[in-house]
Amino acid sequence: MSANFFLIVRSDGDSSRVLKLLLNANVQNELEREFERQLGNFETQETKYINFSGGYRPDDKEKEMFRVNGFRLPDCILKTATQPQAYSPFTIANRDGGTIQSIFMVRQGKTGSEFVFQSFQQSKIIDNRTFTIFYDKSTFRRFNDFAISIGKHLAASFHSNALHFLSYFTVRQFLDLTDIFSEATEQDITDILNSPLIACENEETVLANCDTGVRRKFSLVKQSGILEKTPIKKVKDAAKRLNVDVKFKGEKIDFPMDKKNMRGVLKFLCEEVYEGPLTGEVYETNSKRRTEE
Repeated sequence: MSANFFLIVRSDGDSSRVLKLLLNANVQNELEREFERQLGNFETQETKYINFSGGYRPDDKEKEMFRVNGFRLPDCILKTATQPQAYSPFTIANRDGGTIQSIFMVRQGKTGSEFVFQSFQQSKIIDNRTFTIFYDKSTFRRFNDFAISIGKHLAASFHSNALHFLSYFTVRQFLDLTDIFSEATEQDITDILNSPLIACENEETVLANCDTGVRRKFSLVKQSGILEKTPIKKVKDAAKRLNVDVKFKGEKIDFPMDKKNMRGVLKFLCEEVYEGPLTGEVYETNSKRRTEE
């Protein structure tokens, strides 16, 4: 059974639609081979699958990749495997100002339906809104049509009832990953800033300085429960031992207002500052996860 290709298109209302990509026979065969090639590079016999952790980045040298068992794809994507004819084809007209988020291939594999996703950036769209010229018979001509450029790498695959990916940030652009990890909301951040261990001079300033990275750190602090289970004396002792720039107001952490120092305090609370067990040297890490038993 041949593969089918679809686009995930997000409208202005933040809802997504799935549209079928109609291809002529030659392009269909070439695109299938290209996705097969990319899948062969994405998942290999050397791939080491690990459980997802919001504070960890898979180690490329170790061929690590996140696997989320039991992940549920949206029905609008799942049904492309059994009812491909039910989907409207993508056209310039029904694009309707929407944003293409992903192109994906679906096919029947040894373990059932397989889905292979590429992330899609708007820079890969070529249309008459940009001045584009193409080479044709020794002469450059103006391009006045619509085209999309296919990427060189996959972002995710789904098979055997599991989602496989390398980057949470990339995949969340086209799949809802809130069931496995979500950034801290304003209420989450406010709750942390009102913890008995935190003194915050101005919550609004902190919230205004919260970009995606900072919100992820707040989320990790919330998940860990570190502020509920760690006495302030232990926090102070660790800050002193590691020589971390964390200030205190009496028996509370004096939470900074600027983004740089906010990151520093959050990294400390996320236990991303540690002491080497052999040398005693102090290190920082942008990535960590619990060892798997």
